[in-house]
Amino acid sequence: MSEKPLKILLVEDDPGHARLIKAMLVDGELTGSVYPEFELVHADCLSTGLERLSQNSSFDLILLDLGLPDSQGLTTFNRVHAQAPKVPIVAVTALMDETIGVKAIQAGAQDYLVKGRMDSNVLVRSIRYAIERKHAEAQLEKNRINYLNLIENSADGFVVTGRDGAILFVNPAAEAIFGRTLEELKGELFGFTIMAGESTEIDITRRGGETGTGEMRVTETEWEGEPAHLISIRDITERKQAEAQLEKNRINYLNLIENSADSIVVTGRDGAILFVNPVAEAIFGRTLEELKGELFGFSVMVGQSTEIDITRRGGEVGTGEMRVTETEWEGEPAYLVSIRDITERKQAEDERERILKDLEIKSAEMERFVYAISHELRSPLATVQGFVSLLRDDIKERKDEEEVNHDLKFIENGVTTMEHLLRESLDITRIGRVENPPGDIPFGEIVQEALKQTAAQIKSSGVEVAVAEGFPGVHVDRMRIMEVLLNLIENSTKYLGDQPQPKIAIGHRKEGEETIFFVQDNGIGLDKSQHEKVFELFYKVDKDSTGAGTGLAIVRRIIEVHNGRIWIESEKCKGCTVCFTLPVQ
Repeated sequence: MSEKPLKILLVEDDPGHARLIKAMLVDGELTGSVYPEFELVHADCLSTGLERLSQNSSFDLILLDLGLPDSQGLTTFNRVHAQAPKVPIVAVTALMDETIGVKAIQAGAQDYLVKGRMDSNVLVRSIRYAIERKHAEAQLEKNRINYLNLIENSADGFVVTGRDGAILFVNPAAEAIFGRTLEELKGELFGFTIMAGESTEIDITRRGGETGTGEMRVTETEWEGEPAHLISIRDITERKQAEAQLEKNRINYLNLIENSADSIVVTGRDGAILFVNPVAEAIFGRTLEELKGELFGFSVMVGQSTEIDITRRGGEVGTGEMRVTETEWEGEPAYLVSIRDITERKQAEDERERILKDLEIKSAEMERFVYAISHELRSPLATVQGFVSLLRDDIKERKDEEEVNHDLKFIENGVTTMEHLLRESLDITRIGRVENPPGDIPFGEIVQEALKQTAAQIKSSGVEVAVAEGFPGVHVDRMRIMEVLLNLIENSTKYLGDQPQPKIAIGHRKEGEETIFFVQDNGIGLDKSQHEKVFELFYKVDKDSTGAGTGLAIVRRIIEVHNGRIWIESEKCKGCTVCFTLPVQ
């Protein structure tokens, strides 16, 4: 409820009628739910009424008699309305002037009453109606102004056309789009097809003169009381350019994936395959159509590099380096998996490791070799040096030829020993050089050839030799492996001891995927502390035995050059088994 009283200006020249109206207002309960009370200000002529309006603009309503001493008819209304355009006016006419009341409404009055036909209820209802209608009109006007301001200041172009397509209004943004003012465009036909409720792309001229793209939307409206179309034109040139660039980037992205030398797989977050490029098809040996929808068979870890087994062109197994990044595919979160074939790189790394390991082994061997040579040559050199000194003394003392020859014999033996040591050492350095290219040979053939060459030694030793059957083929240097077997057979016959029934067994066994060859005897055996030492250069178990102690060092070098291993299985007095591996066919 309003706290202020309803203030009414009554312009009426008849005092009796003025009193009647006031009484009707009281009887008609004008006050109550809306207004706590009312205040009636009376003017008996137009001039006085206008004066009251100029003095006080807070009137809520004007009851205006159109037949006044100083003004008659519609002129009276027009002057009051001009003075107070925002105040609702109810015109009061004589019984014979009802037509003027209708014209007053058309001119802006909220209602009209006829003297002699009104009562308190009609009067109160008319006043309330007039006030509410005026408020509604004011709100509509406010909304209209806001609407026009919105259109006027919008960044989008707005065009209003009549139903015949003629332009009625354009806002500044539309003026800029068309490069012409409202005055120039008004009345011309709008140059595009108008379809209410639809969005259409049109060519527009942007600021600066360049051509762009506009998005046009049409709604039905009213303009100045007539049906019309409200057309909004939004400049979407940047958006279209961005969309075109995005599409170009998408195509480039797809071309990059399609033509990548790496295998590219796109999976959903659930691991289902969405796309594979031709390289991936080759790796998996299946087409995109066959793979699509299947689960990707590897664990996906974003930001990490993982090595996986892949099938390369030609069917051989290789190594792939897998990297995973998050992406989008057809608007959904996805994983982009790249798989690079690094087989050659891994092979090169393995080869590098092998070479480094080989160099490390050779370096250690060279260190041992130099030490052994210097140590072993010291003794014969000392012998030669000593007997050269003795020979010099014998010559000075003019001793007989027998003593001189005795000295020379010792010198000769020392030189021979040194020559033998050097020859054995030279043999070790030659192992591994390409002399006889490796070939595929049945291992049993090499065994039989070695037994033929050692037949006399085996017979004189009374050794029983057992040879296994079913030897596999090997890929080796035949002469070098023959040298290995000859050395091992000769060592077995040499260290049989007092065994009454000496035996040698040449055989093979399987351990997992590996084939192990062996030469076994039941001789004096070898203590575990010497299992490694016997493979050292110039090492001899029996210091008084013949030979330079290079045999097993040469054997180990030959086996290692063939990428094999060699070791001893033996205990003291329980025989000896020399085991080794070779590349098997």
